[in-house]
Amino acid sequence: MVESSLEDAYKELMHFVEKYPTVFPIMHSTLFMQILRSLTTAKDLIRLKAIFPFVEAEDLEQILVLLTNVGLVAKFKASNKEFYHASDLGKRFLELYDRAKLALLRGGLEEIKLKPKTEKEKS
Repeated sequence: MVESSLEDAYKELMHFVEKYPTVFPIMHSTLFMQILRSLTTAKDLIRLKAIFPFVEAEDLEQILVLLTNVGLVAKFKASNKEFYHASDLGKRFLELYDRAKLALLRGGLEEIKLKPKTEKEKS
């Protein structure tokens, strides 16, 4: 059962990546994933700079441009400010990524729990 859910979650994520190959390098960047995750609620650049103070403003802007260009982030203007938020595609990507990650973790934990220790490991 655990194996099946792990396999299903992984397959769903891989199908998504095959359909949108530009997300492949993004999912391998912890920083990009953290920024995308922070945009599940709309934020302006000032708020993002406060959340990620270790990222230069120009770099943050470039990351936002890239995430917007691949369709994971959308932006809108309100009262002379630009706000960014995860698009529906971005939210779906995060959901699939999180499911695969959780399934892998659970599968790995189950394997550790179910695997009996050998006499050598016990000593």
